Amino acid sequence: VIDVGCGIGYGSYILALDSAHTVVGVDVDADAIAAGQEHYALDNVHRVCSDAAAFLASDASDRDVAVSFEFLEHVDDPIEVLERVRAGVLYTSVPNQDILPWSIDALPFHKRHYTPDQFEAMLKDGGWQVREWWTQYDKQKGTLYEDADDGRTLIVKCARA
Repeated sequence: VIDVGCGIGYGSYILALDSAHTVVGVDVDADAIAAGQEHYALDNVHRVCSDAAAFLASDASDRDVAVSFEFLEHVDDPIEVLERVRAGVLYTSVPNQDILPWSIDALPFHKRHYTPDQFEAMLKDGGWQVREWWTQYDKQKGTLYEDADDGRTLIVKCARA
């Protein structure tokens, strides 16, 4: 698995514990990578400090599955990132603009949020076809609701188009 925009790598850690043989976490923030190595180290988790699009252009990014949770809203060109993912399956999520409207004042590290239609169109433009939809209604509750798009977070499973 490749975890694009992994931050401190907590998700990489969970994936490596529960289901993935190997996880490569990629993030541009050196402090986040260091914190992840300190707090969430496992032998089968490897962390790389790199710009996501640059790393994804390398052969080192070839993986069966890619995940990218709460990351695409942070980059200038998310379609470039999506196009460069070298995996057959992608799980990704973004904040839902209809429920959690973006504001530069409230969320200065986000470039934008996405309506369900915008999210699906962006994925399609990046070479992906949505296979399954979920939503999360509350950031404090981990429950995902299948075939829904009216929560604060939109989550999808995609296959290469």
